[in-house]
Amino acid sequence: MDFSQILSGLMKENQVSAYRLAKTIGVHQTTIKNWLDGKRPCFEHLHQVAGFFHVSTDVLLGKSAGDVSLIKESAVPVKDPSLILLCRKVENAPADKREAITKMLNESIDQYLKLMQSQPDKGE
Repeated sequence: MDFSQILSGLMKENQVSAYRLAKTIGVHQTTIKNWLDGKRPCFEHLHQVAGFFHVSTDVLLGKSAGDVSLIKESAVPVKDPSLILLCRKVENAPADKREAITKMLNESIDQYLKLMQSQPDKGE
């Protein structure tokens, strides 16, 4: 498989549009379309795409037999690709750091939700 096929597969599997990928990594949507049509990205963009999908550049270039599949069967269905990627990052963190990362994320989410509940609804 070449880069365009791998990128296309990752985008489909993670339900990521060309627009969203382009906006997130800071390129024009046409650039993504060019990559999907067979043009290779520069080194910097290759790293950004790898970071976005949390895969190695070797996987993106088809030089690794690594698993391109990012979504595994889960007891809880997750539809938002950004949440799937966030979970994947935590999962791939060093084992001794995972607990601290999870605790920090939980505390941050709790603080944010508490703050949102204490603010008056703007629609009133």
